[in-house]
Amino acid sequence: MNEQILIDAGIDYEGGLRRCAGNAGLYEHLLEMFLGDTSFEEAQQSMADKDYKELFSHVHEIKGMSGNMSITDVYETSSNVVALLRAEDYDAIPQAFDEMKAAYGKAVSAIEKARG
Repeated sequence: MNEQILIDAGIDYEGGLRRCAGNAGLYEHLLEMFLGDTSFEEAQQSMADKDYKELFSHVHEIKGMSGNMSITDVYETSSNVVALLRAEDYDAIPQAFDEMKAAYGKAVSAIEKARG
């Protein structure tokens, strides 16, 4: 994978590599698995339905995955959505979700592009 494309998209490649004990093949495999995860699509549906309990579950899953994989921008924006859901600040959630959506799209695009 092209590391620079990932770094430019807010993915801490070196941090992810450390989490995988320096095994680039494993880390890149995990990034590929991130592409196949359905949590984001499910979160979008929950957001559209204003089902905040389900939204919390899906966004919390995204937060965990992105944190474990050092997908920093997605982690930070999903953490913000989780915090707003915990605070029941429903008026602020749409904007925060849009920010997470942008970071998620950027990360997915970069992973797809980086794999060559």
